[in-house]
Amino acid sequence: MTYHFSYSFEISYEDTLSVTHKQKKQKATMKERHQIIDFSPLQVRQEDLNDDSIEIGECATILISDKEGIQLVDHDTGEIQTIDVPIDIFYERSNGKEKILNQIIASHIDPDKALLMHDIVIAVDTNTINDTSVTAIAQMCFTGETNGVIDVNCKVWDNTEVPKAEVHAWAVVINAVYSQLQNKKQNKTVAIVVDSELGALQQYNKREKPLVQGFYLPPGFTLVYASADTGMEFIANQLIRICDKCASEVLKNR
Repeated sequence: MTYHFSYSFEISYEDTLSVTHKQKKQKATMKERHQIIDFSPLQVRQEDLNDDSIEIGECATILISDKEGIQLVDHDTGEIQTIDVPIDIFYERSNGKEKILNQIIASHIDPDKALLMHDIVIAVDTNTINDTSVTAIAQMCFTGETNGVIDVNCKVWDNTEVPKAEVHAWAVVINAVYSQLQNKKQNKTVAIVVDSELGALQQYNKREKPLVQGFYLPPGFTLVYASADTGMEFIANQLIRICDKCASEVLKNR
């Protein structure tokens, strides 16, 4: 059985007068956000780090800016190319441990802009009680430059023979989207927003680990982590929260 929900959205990258008193209060009490950009795949040394650039020996420089994102400049040819690296947003809990709000592999340091650089953005979340799972699938559909609707479809299914309902659902959704793109001969980039398996996401994204037996992440697809509990100032977190809410509602009313 499938259930359908729809939400309207409008994206703004700056605070406006339309921000409500409640939202202002939430921002005032929000824990300080921090960002980690992981350059370890490039074998960067600590002594190579500057405020807005990184020297890669004598052959290249990595430039970091809000506007242009992360760029690699070749000293010999002058060629400039964007590079994708893992980027985490987190805050520090009272016990000193980090709470990751979202994680994306991207060339832009703004998580929202990095997410929307993909042609298709879909969030997938599965809630389970005993042998019954409900998977919510939310897709952003733009009707204007910064506004549109979020269509959410919830599918109720039996997870009896599935070891990991959450990851199984990802594989089903990803395979369906990939098959549609293949049938239409469309070459698009797809962000799949999820809220679990954070420790394994880089392996999935590098195609080092299958989602399910024999099925790896297809080309053009990227798994993006977002917490459904916090970080509602970010688009990915809002999407996964909507999925969680819809799946919980369907599961509760069964």
